[in-house]
Formats: sequence, C-alpha cells, structure tokens
Amino acid sequence: MITAMKISRWWVFSIIYMGIIFGLSSIPGDNISSLPFPFSDKIAHLVEYTGLGWLLGNAFHWSPLAILVGSIYGITDEIHQLFVPGREFDFMDMLCDAIGCSLGQFIGLLVRLKKRGN
Repeated sequence: MITAMKISRWWVFSIIYMGIIFGLSSIPGDNISSLPFPFSDKIAHLVEYTGLGWLLGNAFHWSPLAILVGSIYGITDEIHQLFVPGREFDFMDMLCDAIGCSLGQFIGLLVRLKKRGN
C-alpha cells in the first residue's frame, strides 16, 4: 500500500524562497542599479539568507542540517552566477549566505524557546 507523503508547508515556502533567490541571481549585472553604500550587497546576502535559514529551520525542525542545506544552496547560487552576464562567483557573498543561514536558525531557535517559556 502506497501512502501519500505529507509535505510540510515550510518545505513549500523554502522551495519558493529558493526560487526567488534563483530568479534574483539570474538578473544580469548590467540590469542591477548601483548599490547605495559600500558592502550593501553583502548585507543583502545576509538578510536574504537569514530568511532562508529561518524557513529551512522550520522545515528541518531546527536541525543543524538546515544551516548545511542553506549554505550549500548559497554555494550553488554563486556557481549559477558564473553563467549570468555581468555576475561573478564571490567568496564573501558565499560567506554572508552561510552566516545568514546560521543567523536565521539562531533567531528561530530563540523565538521557539521564548514561546515555550511563556
């Protein structure tokens, strides 16, 4: 007997969010306006992947695997940008992605612990 696998809404949200990241990474460099201040692209990566880390944290039930999966996705995102005109692989972006995933997981755990304490 085959049973239907229940897919968590957090997995659906995570996959949609990854698709949005992929779409943003597909924008050619010439079509991106100049950034308002130094390192704003690094902050953007940090914020973007903090959201992904939080979503994956929920999907993985706050397992450290969420950070690993999000960080690996950040690596594949940087590799993808090698094939987009005007974009490049940037190790610092990849590092900000991993830090963002970790931060999202950490924030999620804090919120979860606070809810349990009330």
